[in-house]
Amino acid sequence: MIADRKAVTALIPILKEDDPSARFYAAKALRNIGREEAVKPLSESLNDEKCSVRYMALKAIAQIGGSSSVDALIEALKNDDEKVREMAAKALGDLKDKKAESALIDAKNDDSDAVRIAASKSLKRLKKKILNLIDEEFLK
Repeated sequence: MIADRKAVTALIPILKEDDPSARFYAAKALRNIGREEAVKPLSESLNDEKCSVRYMALKAIAQIGGSSSVDALIEALKNDDEKVREMAAKALGDLKDKKAESALIDAKNDDSDAVRIAASKSLKRLKKKILNLIDEEFLK
């Protein structure tokens, strides 16, 4: 929709405002709109000084989905913030994109227990999806 595109265009600059509340609510609004062109600016917010902005940006990226979201979440597995890495690992399990498999395997060696656990669980979900697809093909 044209209105959604215009809203995204208006909200993206707010992600760089001085006011952390404005940045948080801009990320939340972009999550609700769900347009893929918001993923790149949202991924830049994963390094925001405020954790609430980082977490909302990650939630937005995960909810938007699509190939660019998977790429952004894979990159987020390298973030300095342990919670961002954990949330990214969980989100990749939700999206179940085979492209994330290698990054999730690497995340099983993270310094954080929470990230390692999230990566392991996501890998199990991803492998389950792959096995289901194989079963569907076999049963045709």
